Amino acid sequence: MKHTLPLNLLALASLGLVIVPGARAQAPYISTYSIFGRDTSGGFVADAYNAYNTASGATNINSNRPNATATGSAIYTNTLYDSAPVEAMASTVAGGFYVSKNYAKISVTNVQDSGYIAGGVYGSHTQLKFLTAPNNAAYSVFRWNVSGSTLTSPDTGYAGAVLRFMAGYYPTETYNSVFNTATPPAELMVFENTGNFVYNLPITLGQNIDLFYQATASVKLGRDEAQDLLGDTYTAEADFASTTILDRIDLYDSSNNLITSNWSLGDVESGQARFDQNGRVTSTSSAPEPGTLAFVALGGTLVLIKRRKY
Repeated sequence: MKHTLPLNLLALASLGLVIVPGARAQAPYISTYSIFGRDTSGGFVADAYNAYNTASGATNINSNRPNATATGSAIYTNTLYDSAPVEAMASTVAGGFYVSKNYAKISVTNVQDSGYIAGGVYGSHTQLKFLTAPNNAAYSVFRWNVSGSTLTSPDTGYAGAVLRFMAGYYPTETYNSVFNTATPPAELMVFENTGNFVYNLPITLGQNIDLFYQATASVKLGRDEAQDLLGDTYTAEADFASTTILDRIDLYDSSNNLITSNWSLGDVESGQARFDQNGRVTSTSSAPEPGTLAFVALGGTLVLIKRRKY
C-alpha cells in the first residue's frame, strides 16, 4: 500500500501545522489543507501550505492563495528549486455534507536530487443521531463513492486518492486522535483510489453517532525515484475533483432486510436531517469543481484547473 507524505499528518507536526488534540477539537470540527513540499537531503521542506481547522483558524505559508476557510484550501507555486523549475498545485473544497473535491499536480523540469510532494486534504468530525427510526433497526450501511483519474509520466512515483472513515459512538475521540496518530483506532477504514466503498455500523437508537472522515488527493516523486530521472521531466496528477461523496446510508433490521419505512438521520448540532430512507436530504451542488474558477467560496483568484469528464 503506497502512501505519500501529505497523507501523514505526523510529518507535518514538526512544522507546527498540527494542533494538539484536546477538547477544542471535538465535533463539529473541520480540517482542510493543501500543501507542496520537497523531500531533500536535509529533510522535508514545506514550500507552500494553506490550511484551516476549527480550533486554530487559518495558516498560510507562501501559498499564493487567499487564506483557507472551512469550505476549502488551495496552493499554487511556479518556482525554481535547485535548478529545477517546478509547477505545483493542490486544492480541496467541500461540496456539501460529507462531500469533497480534491486535486493535486506537480510538473518538474530538470529533476534534481529531491522528492516532490503535493496534496489536498479535507476532513471533519461531526455527530449525527436518528431523528426518527423504526424500533427494529439493527444496523446501518454507509455507502461511499470516489471517482477521479490519475497520471504519472513517466510511469513512476505516486498519484492517487485515499478515503479514511470511521463511524460509531466515540465520546473520547477527536479528529486529531483519530487521524493525527501513529496508532489510529482499529475501526478506522482506509479506502484507496476510485470505487464504491461500504462501512457497516451496528446502531443503538437514541445514541449519538460520531463520524470521522478524511479525503485526500496526492502526488509524489520520491527521492529514490528522482535518482533515476535526474535532468528529465516528470508530471504527476491526481484529479479527484469529481468527487468523494457519502452517497447514501441504508438501514437494515436484524434479518438483513432493508428498511424502507420512513426514518431520518440528522445533525446533532443543528437538528437538520441529512439522510433518510430515500438517500441524501441535503444538496451536493453547493461548491464548484476546482476546474471552474476554483473555490469561489474562498474568494479571490485561485488555481485554474482543466475540467475533466469521467
